[in-house]
Amino acid sequence: MSEKSTSLGYIGLGLMGAPMAIRLVAAGYPLAVWGRSAAKLDAAIAAGADGLLVEVHPDPETATSDGEQSLDFAEFSDLMRALRPFAEAAGRRLPARSSLGSSPEG
Repeated sequence: MSEKSTSLGYIGLGLMGAPMAIRLVAAGYPLAVWGRSAAKLDAAIAAGADGLLVEVHPDPETATSDGEQSLDFAEFSDLMRALRPFAEAAGRRLPARSSLGSSPEG
């Protein structure tokens, strides 16, 4: 559990962003991070991030905004499948599939 009551969201886990996010977690801030690659989100999980922000759209190519950074339903499912073993090994829990919602098709 984090010590501070202010929650933060962080976008960008690149060369500069990852160390900054790690310092925020180390300082006790609850932190949710944005990402779309398993490797960067694994690192966020290992560092103690309290949440993962992932943009999902049924058809990112037709989205009126943020389509380039969004995953479609299949990509999101693949990302969660890739993250789950690492999260469990790190003692963290990802939501069960049933709580993540589903595509309009079911």
